[in-house]
Amino acid sequence: MRAWRRAGRRLGAARVPVEGARRAPQGRSRGGLGRRGSGDRLARIPHGRRASRRRDASARGERGPLGHVRAPRRSAQRARRVRHGAARRRRRARAGAGDDVLPWPSLRGARSCRGAAREVAPRGRRSRERAQGRDGCVRRGRADPGSGDLLGARRRRRALSTRVASEEPVADVREGGTWTPRQRLKNDVVYVLVRALLAFALFLPRRALGAVCRALGFVAYVVLPRTRRIVAARLEAGLGSSNVRAQSVFTTVAAMLADTLDLLRPGERAGARLSLDPASRRVFAEALAEGRGVVFVAAHLGPWERMAALLVEEGFPVATVARESYDPRFTELYERLRRPRGVRSLYRGRRGVALSIARELAKGRAVGFLVDVPARVPSVTRRLFGADVLVPIGPARIALARRAAVVVGTCAPATSGSNASGSSLPIVQISRVPLDDLGPDSCAEDVLMTRITAELERRIAAWPEAWLGSFVSLGRPAALRGALDPH
Repeated sequence: MRAWRRAGRRLGAARVPVEGARRAPQGRSRGGLGRRGSGDRLARIPHGRRASRRRDASARGERGPLGHVRAPRRSAQRARRVRHGAARRRRRARAGAGDDVLPWPSLRGARSCRGAAREVAPRGRRSRERAQGRDGCVRRGRADPGSGDLLGARRRRRALSTRVASEEPVADVREGGTWTPRQRLKNDVVYVLVRALLAFALFLPRRALGAVCRALGFVAYVVLPRTRRIVAARLEAGLGSSNVRAQSVFTTVAAMLADTLDLLRPGERAGARLSLDPASRRVFAEALAEGRGVVFVAAHLGPWERMAALLVEEGFPVATVARESYDPRFTELYERLRRPRGVRSLYRGRRGVALSIARELAKGRAVGFLVDVPARVPSVTRRLFGADVLVPIGPARIALARRAAVVVGTCAPATSGSNASGSSLPIVQISRVPLDDLGPDSCAEDVLMTRITAELERRIAAWPEAWLGSFVSLGRPAALRGALDPH
């Protein structure tokens, strides 16, 4: 028998019957000697004297013909390496499958638990045969009895790190989040650049600053084609065929920026470049005299920051509801613009802002709301300047709940009929919105919002090149779709 085997070894890898070789189960290999899936009593004869010793020792179940005790162990180690290598490949293939990975259990006895089914099958028929036998028994590997997954330390660490990376932290400090190191670096660079540009702008004379800003507006019109198309579409939707060009919108808004920067100068008066219409002054004074407060609805039309400073300069108590900047340092810059001129800012992202608004109205003061640009607040869809936009409904609800007076105040271009003094400066126009025929129900809110948007649309159509909302796309932003009011 042994001579016959030696002859077969010389001829090549022959398949001969081996005495004492047990029948290997289908889909599994026994110590690396049986052929997987063959199911016969034949074994492949490897080459070499050491392989012959391993074969003889494993066939007899003894220590070997020469007492070499490491021969059977080497075959088992080789089979274990092959098995573990296949398991590693399966784990790597399944690491990015997105399945839920449970914590690693110490289950050494569950290595060959019969009937444990895999939830996510490996790729290919051969991989499935390696991982699971015909009888449903999971090949050797650490398994979780609840899921049947073949777990490994490397796969568990990779899955947990992937899960932690997928749960991105809130990066908005206004919502209690924190910046990532990359965001902090970017925000620091932006803040330093803005402060440097502010210092350079305030160093320039007023006329030079206005000329530089208008030049920057023209450059933006040239190098921003997408924004230019948005402005043109907005003008066409609101005016149809008109002589107003998108280039005039860019340059006018840039001039408004220069006007706002001039408010940072210590000796700048709000009334130096803006005047209050006498009829508007009378309307505003009568609304404040009622004692229930005034809901002042405004728009980003003309120099709106100078308008609030002008009303305070004229002796009217005014507070504005604003949104904090993504960077608290920019919020401090806003305070530098408003606080020295007596304009109080009520930031809607802070706690207790609703109570602060109610207190301001209870004291008979005016609270300003900018409603022409969509915001992340409860809103309703209304027609404004030829397009359906989201308009915040909060001012209407507050006015109906407090029975406060509602006025619409915006800046308007200087005309011969509106400016009694005959100067060429823009003016502030304030008109009263009737409220006496409305009740506290939801239908009254819709009617009041319709009246407010109609008045704002008339003001915007009179000065379209000075409206900042022209830069807002006509499509509804995805981030603002959840702000729709259920009513």
